[in-house]
Amino acid sequence: MTHIQKSDIIITDVKINEIINKYDKNYKIKNITSVEEGFSNPVFIIKTQKTDLVLRIFNPLTGSWKAIKEELVYELF
Repeated sequence: MTHIQKSDIIITDVKINEIINKYDKNYKIKNITSVEEGFSNPVFIIKTQKTDLVLRIFNPLTGSWKAIKEELVYELF
């Protein structure tokens, strides 16, 4: 499997707005901050008028298993 670093995964503020809008149209983004720590996955802190959100973008080369796994794990919390 080819490895890519998070710097190779490009995501714009426009795309983040689209993602959040699909999640919940009532969220209005006030600020987007990129988290610099970490190596593989870009992570963003998104401040909205309701709450703060964390958006983690997975490496597209790993397929969907990682996102599915994390969804299952988070449901246990």
